[in-house]
Amino acid sequence: MKQIKFAALILTASIANTANAEVPVFALGEYLRSTDSGDFTARSIAAGAGFYTSADNFTDKVAYRRKQLDYAGPGFATEGSADTFLASKSFGAFKADGEITRARVDSFGTRTLGAFQLAGQLPGAVNLEARFEKDLVESAPSLTQGVTYSAYTLAADKELTPRFVIAGVAGRLDFSDNNKRDLFRLKANYVVVEDMGLSLYAKARHYSDSRPGGLLYFSPDSYNDYLGGIRIRRRVGELRGMVSAYIEAGRQKANGVSSPVRGWQERMESFPNKPWHYDVAIGLQTSAEAGTSLPSVPGDYQYKYVRASVVYPFF
Repeated sequence: MKQIKFAALILTASIANTANAEVPVFALGEYLRSTDSGDFTARSIAAGAGFYTSADNFTDKVAYRRKQLDYAGPGFATEGSADTFLASKSFGAFKADGEITRARVDSFGTRTLGAFQLAGQLPGAVNLEARFEKDLVESAPSLTQGVTYSAYTLAADKELTPRFVIAGVAGRLDFSDNNKRDLFRLKANYVVVEDMGLSLYAKARHYSDSRPGGLLYFSPDSYNDYLGGIRIRRRVGELRGMVSAYIEAGRQKANGVSSPVRGWQERMESFPNKPWHYDVAIGLQTSAEAGTSLPSVPGDYQYKYVRASVVYPFF
């Protein structure tokens, strides 16, 4: 709570210092809570402030965020905080996003984390995204030792027809315990009823670990899943945003064990390119790939989450 109060002071000072300078200032807030079938709970709450670099461009911005972290599980509990500086900048058809974080958790100490992403559209209606991310592995054993991962991914999607889009992701994760993971994802989406925002999709994932069977987080020798789903996404003028939901089901296979998998999500988010923003989602995944705990049988795993974020402008 002290950390959140400190963030509120930073936020207030930022607003006071820029209120008369015609700088488009905003406040931000975030909340996330997740639980899994191993009774591991992760919760974070954040507050911060920032400014847009132009009064009519809400893509380019600079901000500071202070986050309080809380983790709990059977026989385990710890807390911490994270200070993040983040910035976004557009370059024609491309946009760059970056952030750097200093995280402090009582169970292991401090870690420097961060992310950088470059995304844009190439000729031929191909969207491309290159991303680097370093973050904590959020399982009780990993948080005891301060395990992190560094992810390098390249994603692309292509509109084959106005209704049919294919997408793919390839990447690698380097864990600080010397485990390495190669990953691949494919997805095909077809809009069935455009006016209703109704679409059908199929997706597949695969990854393999160089040091499988570790006791710090879920690390199978090989993991595959194949799912199909239905999604609805509608504009709601009264909410000044979009309402969407999906439900999916399929099969997963981890370490030779095959089991059913399913998931769903409900989400509300504001229209893009606005000075204000909100995003609220709640969902569930039974895929063992969704979390980092250690399910004894992959089909027994469940991961539930609720998250929310808001940006409020002062101009």
